[in-house]
Amino acid sequence: SISSVNWSHSSFMANREAGVVLSGAGAAPLVEFAEDVFEFDWKQGAAYPVNNSYSKDDLKTIQDPSYHDPGVPSPPVISGAYQTPTDPKPIVSQQKVQVYVGPDFARDTMLSDIKSAKTSVELFIYQVTDAGLCNELESLFKKGVNVTMLVSSAIYSYTDSHLAASCYEQLRKAGYTPQLTPSYYVYSHQKYWIVDGKSIGLCTGNWSPTDYAPVTDPDGTYPPYSSKYWQDVNRDYSVHLADPEVVAVFQKTFQEDYRRGSSYYEGWPNSGR
Repeated sequence: SISSVNWSHSSFMANREAGVVLSGAGAAPLVEFAEDVFEFDWKQGAAYPVNNSYSKDDLKTIQDPSYHDPGVPSPPVISGAYQTPTDPKPIVSQQKVQVYVGPDFARDTMLSDIKSAKTSVELFIYQVTDAGLCNELESLFKKGVNVTMLVSSAIYSYTDSHLAASCYEQLRKAGYTPQLTPSYYVYSHQKYWIVDGKSIGLCTGNWSPTDYAPVTDPDGTYPPYSSKYWQDVNRDYSVHLADPEVVAVFQKTFQEDYRRGSSYYEGWPNSGR
């Protein structure tokens, strides 16, 4: 599974999120690749320090090996919101599926996809805070590509919200005004884009300097912390699909949420309307 979902109550119950599950014999190489990355990162990690103290009753619960039904509640019905299928049907695809990870070449791979657009780019994302990627969107718009952006009306981080506003204001001044998502979600946390209505790219990260990081080291690597060319970067997974049925599912959600949204305005997010 590759998705924008964090394992939090907000993600599962109150946010707009997006993801895919890749399964079956055809997905085996992709699963193996994802496992290889996981195992590599696991070996680089540090042991979690267990230094908490627990009561006798808490410890008994923690150490109890019997099954406990987690009691997952049903998702809420939000009045006026577009409801995606609660039990989506599997899509059997014969199309090529590509999985890649960030920061390793992810920026170049994603930009190659975006720059291939002939007619349209539909971007449905939590935030765009990378100046270079914002410039790419402006460039596409000025070249005549139909750029349509739907971005979260609320952003958790004060710093990120103002970096995002800088990008959206840049695009507004260039002639294109992004759309803000409906406010009935806590956050519209999804991260995907559709190129020419034919393919979709979906990621666990945002269009930010840490998620799609350009390499600054002349050696083309990401050196350890405190090294000269060290960068603050994230590990993220991206998937690219060109199946028309898959694209249609995500495009429908984009269009329905876009219709329910409102235009970005000068002064966002400090002033409301």
